[in-house]
Amino acid sequence: MNKQLKREDIRATVEDYYGIDISKVTRKREYIDAKRIYCYVSRLNRHTLESTGELIGVGHDTVLHHERVARAWVKNNDGSFNPKVDLLFGLSTYKSKEALELAKQSEDFKELFKEYLPTLKQIPSNKSKDVLERLKMIIQGYEWKSKGEDETKVRLDR
Repeated sequence: MNKQLKREDIRATVEDYYGIDISKVTRKREYIDAKRIYCYVSRLNRHTLESTGELIGVGHDTVLHHERVARAWVKNNDGSFNPKVDLLFGLSTYKSKEALELAKQSEDFKELFKEYLPTLKQIPSNKSKDVLERLKMIIQGYEWKSKGEDETKVRLDR
């Protein structure tokens, strides 16, 4: 990293993204992930384990653990961790363009799922198989229509 970020700025960025206070003592996933991003980026910026932990109320050993887990996620191209680090801090944590593209598609799917979730929750559990079969039929219909349109265009071109 060329420009060293201040611990306070890293914390503020992470907290703004998640909408939480990362110094809160809890085991909820979003808090832990936010702390891991904070610790990982703080250590990339050469802040000490002690000073990094001091700002969020954890010991140096916890910072070290969070950093190690985050490094493993980065090494393995984790689809949920890497896009957040890239988005928040402009770091390129992906080893290949394919991995980056796959992660972007995964994030797009998550956003789409959030949009559909309220509607999906309204489906009675005893009707879920029916709804799934109908959705499959609708999708097949769209695929068939789009294939037919392509064939029509080809025939018209002759």
